[in-house]
Amino acid sequence: MKKGLADDPQWLLRRIAGNYIGGGTGGHTDEFVRFAGPNTVLLAWVDEKDKDLNPVNRMNYERLYENLKILEQSTDQDGKPFTVIKVPLPDIIPLKVVAKTKFNMPGAFPPTEVPMGAFIPSEMPKEGDTLLWLPAATYLNYLVTNGVVLLPTYAGIGASKEAEEAVMKIFREQFPNREILLFDVLGQNFSGGGIHCSTQQQPSVKN
Repeated sequence: MKKGLADDPQWLLRRIAGNYIGGGTGGHTDEFVRFAGPNTVLLAWVDEKDKDLNPVNRMNYERLYENLKILEQSTDQDGKPFTVIKVPLPDIIPLKVVAKTKFNMPGAFPPTEVPMGAFIPSEMPKEGDTLLWLPAATYLNYLVTNGVVLLPTYAGIGASKEAEEAVMKIFREQFPNREILLFDVLGQNFSGGGIHCSTQQQPSVKN
């Protein structure tokens, strides 16, 4: 894979496109591509009909389309092609914030201000600029554990319920012996990660 999601830039905070800002890991794979089995790959996706809704969608569409072509030409260690399943990204849900020199809201969530000093100099906004802060939102930052899959949910904050049902269907098919539980990770997303980022699993070992 060449590039991760546009709304997962390296470090907090970065300008993504125009007044869209965000922060994250700089393209960690658990934001956009995961193995669901030995030959099955889940790939985050933006449909062509949605690619021009905003500049970030356009960036993600181009990156994920390139990644899809790479996967379609790749094989596993036995030379077998992968089955690639497209998992829709949740609708873009920006948070309006104002750039401030003096930041008076440490720890507040959701924030209404961001400190100008958090940006690199070439991307620094002006005092009072209204910015659109994007969480690192994706269904692929999920956690498989103890008979369940903890799956992020965004339908309650404006994302398409129909799209989330389609995502649930994919996960039920890929993890048929596990319960799929929806989990609110928006706070983690605004910090640049998700539940998979903040956990470290170990496989069970038979004694």
